[in-house]
Amino acid sequence: MVFLFPGGQRRSGRIALGLPELLTPEEARCTVVLEGMQPPTLVHGSSTLQALALALRLARTRLHDFIADGGRVLEQEDDSDVELDAIFG
Repeated sequence: MVFLFPGGQRRSGRIALGLPELLTPEEARCTVVLEGMQPPTLVHGSSTLQALALALRLARTRLHDFIADGGRVLEQEDDSDVELDAIFG
């Protein structure tokens, strides 16, 4: 995909979530990757399921904020808008 910033800058990128990992019986983490837009972010939760759900929510929020601020997330092949609601619900 391509991130089109409000000033016109284009950056190739990808959206990915890491495999959640259990750190202790009470803590897990999951990595959110919005390559081309921001550095990877670690999200912590009380279980691997919670860490994954929070990571997904963070990715969705950051992408929607990016768009609300005038950015666009485009398909690399044809510059059409990525259907974020179809991906994230």
